[in-house]
Amino acid sequence: LKVTGVKAKRSVADPTGPVRLEKPRMETADGSVAVAEAGVWSPTNQTLSLKGNVVFTRKGGERATGQSAIWTADPSILTLEGGVQVNLPTGETATAQSLSWNETTMVVSLAGAARVAFKDGEATSDQASFDQKTRILTGNGTARIVTQLGTSSADRYEYNTVSRRLRLSGKVVAKLN
Repeated sequence: LKVTGVKAKRSVADPTGPVRLEKPRMETADGSVAVAEAGVWSPTNQTLSLKGNVVFTRKGGERATGQSAIWTADPSILTLEGGVQVNLPTGETATAQSLSWNETTMVVSLAGAARVAFKDGEATSDQASFDQKTRILTGNGTARIVTQLGTSSADRYEYNTVSRRLRLSGKVVAKLN
């Protein structure tokens, strides 16, 4: 892990205390990078708080933005908040109020008006998660799916992005085109 900034300030009275950073940049061992307007690095807790136009990019081309974020070292999780937007190199996009990107489990969780747009349609729900290993997108709470086949609503959806199989459960209503 490498954390830098254009300017860094730390109290002389507390040499192991938090470091206030201007234009911080965090780079993880796998090449992921997070930047923002301001931040606070806590070497004791191994956390980085970011504020103002946070941009998180991964080596694979994934990109997420938000107004604030906190990164924790163990486990390696980045939580973005405030009008979160995600862009994947495969063309999918997502928006939500907050996002949690777990580098250990490879699961991305969206909360608060989650919307995922993909090539053939979109899925909306109160919460959503995407498992990068299994390639399964799951939505919970007021779920709605719109595809070229029609429109469906349910309490929960599970969409396998590889097999393109959609499973709906709880108060399912489907209208096919």
